[in-house]
Amino acid sequence: MPGKAREGLKLRVLETGSLVLDHHMVHPFVRVHIVNLDTCKYLAKEDRTKPSVANLETADFMDSGKHHTASQADFLLPLSTQMFDLRVKGMNLAQWHEDFYLNENARHLLQPNVIFLFEILDFNPQMLFESPELLNADNLYPVAWGYLRPVGAAQIHLGKSRLQLYKHKFRYDADSKKRFDPRTPPLFLEFNWPRKEEYPSFLEIDLQFTGKSDMILLRKHISRMPWEKEIGKLTFENIESTLLKRQ
Repeated sequence: MPGKAREGLKLRVLETGSLVLDHHMVHPFVRVHIVNLDTCKYLAKEDRTKPSVANLETADFMDSGKHHTASQADFLLPLSTQMFDLRVKGMNLAQWHEDFYLNENARHLLQPNVIFLFEILDFNPQMLFESPELLNADNLYPVAWGYLRPVGAAQIHLGKSRLQLYKHKFRYDADSKKRFDPRTPPLFLEFNWPRKEEYPSFLEIDLQFTGKSDMILLRKHISRMPWEKEIGKLTFENIESTLLKRQ
């Protein structure tokens, strides 16, 4: 299996091809889920006491009695890019060029049973009043989705890849979401649907090895929505330069 013990992975979400014109889509973003195909749940961390991205994560769950519990996450939480406002450049393709440092051993992430799910979403508060039936359980507008299996049957997919996008087949409201295990993203049902319908575009990503770090970054403000920036002592550029010095 490729990857040394001190190597992690860096995922860069680059851009899409031309997207279908849709007046509901104004400022899309990408959400990424890392799933274990054997358990059908988010991939568990090797060590739950260590951060897997840029900060120590916590996870909130709600039981059937609507009681919230919060604990340190023992699995890889989903990741989100910033939004890309299509109105700025006046074109129907989105460009993010955003990096995510997956601070897990590459050997743990590059397994045949691990899959990366990507969904392109948008947010529009006006749709809550005008077209709520088009939104998912998170009140987000689903545009398209794709997937990457880094270790496939034929080869290891590292470097740049253009992922075929697919249309969403399901609609999830708040009630239906309660029936799912919170550790299984609803998008996983789309992946398991045998009759996928292609969306006429692609999502380009880049997956590379990078150094691991034992640093814990203290955040003054952790982003709670895709368009919020985390405010902390270090930027991702500082992290990358630190990791390069350790290699």
